[in-house]
Amino acid sequence: MQAVVLVGGFGTRLRPLTETMPKAVVPIANVPYIVRCLSYLEENGVDHVVLSMGYLPEPIEKVLADRPPSIKVEFCVEDRPLDTAGSIRYASGKFGELEDRLFVLNGDILTDIPLGEILSFHISRNAAVTIAAVPVADPSRFGVLDVEPDGRIRRFVEKPRVPPSNLINAGIYVYDRRVLDLIPDGVPWSVERQLYPEMLERGEKLYARAFEHAYWTDIGSLEGYLKANFDSVAHLNSTSRFGAGYTARWRDRVPAKPMSPGLWIHESALVSEHANLHPPVLIGPKTRVERGAIVGPSAVIGAGVLVEEGAHVSESVVLDDVLIGCQARVKKCVLSSGARVMEQATVAEGSIIGPMTVPAA
Repeated sequence: MQAVVLVGGFGTRLRPLTETMPKAVVPIANVPYIVRCLSYLEENGVDHVVLSMGYLPEPIEKVLADRPPSIKVEFCVEDRPLDTAGSIRYASGKFGELEDRLFVLNGDILTDIPLGEILSFHISRNAAVTIAAVPVADPSRFGVLDVEPDGRIRRFVEKPRVPPSNLINAGIYVYDRRVLDLIPDGVPWSVERQLYPEMLERGEKLYARAFEHAYWTDIGSLEGYLKANFDSVAHLNSTSRFGAGYTARWRDRVPAKPMSPGLWIHESALVSEHANLHPPVLIGPKTRVERGAIVGPSAVIGAGVLVEEGAHVSESVVLDDVLIGCQARVKKCVLSSGARVMEQATVAEGSIIGPMTVPAA
């Protein structure tokens, strides 16, 4: 099967983390998102992927430089933004000969939705497009799908005050090949605002396949990014759920087994026996945690990090080469690579800190 993954966005909700890296390579439990995404696709029978890229393509290419031959990955860089539908059409040209059906994925979702079930549903309904849908507690924050009992889509409703359902677009699609011909070539064109509404007006069959119990989260917001990391740590021993990282280079970022339930410490990390660790916790290579430090609950720490004496890190993601000084406090935050939190400093909850210094208190 073939798949296009849309990874060209700016990742504005994760700035300043995404000022120096595209959203596709932000780490999820110490493994770049795109590595986990490709692992998920491979596990679901996809063998040829085109990445539709725009913003900062070079880091994505570098991360995937040693990809294995088991899945063919091609890069498609836009000269100018083509919006969602335009990007799909442009990227699909990389396949050469298109198969009858094509998977399309947003490049900012972490999920275990089985692609085979979407495909079977799509074929059974003779659909032009099938959209994977998931229920959410507050659909008013999203674009909502209004569907018939058999799943056929009546309309798309953007952030309604009174939602017609609790189903939202999960960012996974199956397209019949002919749908690509409905997208103007080389022109910015939107899936949500142009392609799908026009298809509904023409009477085309657009269906939603609901996955009531699947795991799904959007990594593009701070809340979703933290959740994706902590959930991934909670399921590190279940590789089929999130993908374990599909090269030895990235598998080495994650310990082979936990020291105790929910506690994953890389063999090259140095953790004082007088430090306090509260699972779920993942500590990466060559990181040092000093005596009296408190890590967790819910903490993902990258490589080469120093957590000094008495510091407290919880509900946070810390990327590589970060200093967290003595008695510093970090909660519900993301610290980008190179950040320095000085002695007794407190990082405001809900912050994303770039490669800067948070001064001492």
